[in-house]
Amino acid sequence: MQKKIKSMACTAFSGLLLFLLTSCASKLMVPTLPLELESTRTPYSVDRLTLSPGDEIEIKFYHTPDFNEIVKIRPDGNITLQRIDAIKAGGLTPEEVRAEIAKIYSQSGKLASPEIAVFVRNLARYRVYVGGEVTRPGMIDLDNDLTLLQAIIQAGGFVNLRSKVSQVIVIRRKDDKWYGTEIDMRNVVKGLESDNFYLRPMDIVYVSRKSIDKVNQWIEQYINRMLPRIGFASTAF
Repeated sequence: MQKKIKSMACTAFSGLLLFLLTSCASKLMVPTLPLELESTRTPYSVDRLTLSPGDEIEIKFYHTPDFNEIVKIRPDGNITLQRIDAIKAGGLTPEEVRAEIAKIYSQSGKLASPEIAVFVRNLARYRVYVGGEVTRPGMIDLDNDLTLLQAIIQAGGFVNLRSKVSQVIVIRRKDDKWYGTEIDMRNVVKGLESDNFYLRPMDIVYVSRKSIDKVNQWIEQYINRMLPRIGFASTAF
């Protein structure tokens, strides 16, 4: 049931983004980004993985399997387990969560020497969205070194000649606002030498059918103002 609800939520989110990204495409303009976002030439590293609301983790108790649970981190960053109060998980690594759970169970006297493991089943915010003129628009899991080209290929590639490969838009969230920049991918498509553009968590990639203007003005009106109103937080998906 949870998987079905999650799938429906992702579908709705994808559909909303696709609608917003296409409804005013002819009114967009050249974007401006904070300098550090204009060029992303180094891979994103998740060496120190921290958990966030929406992430799903599995907790296993080796000697007391009845305590095993699969839980999702709540919006307040906490999780609730059997026989104990809420435990903070958001902002911590899986190992830090494991140590905290073991300590609480041990100190409470409910388990003498708990041996626990925490496994990450799903990371909500380590994803990107690819929409527009691609074969399979939708969510893509973010690897350490996912490039813009790799994301588009995972989305089925450009839709024939309708795709505006000279102006692929990358929309990124920073300081609670969304910004956009355009990437010319003509050399990449032709197999010519080109710098890699590495994506970051929650990036939105939009492949337009035509040239567009005023990207950030449009993002301010349709993304920054509309998404928070309908409850899509930066870590919701």
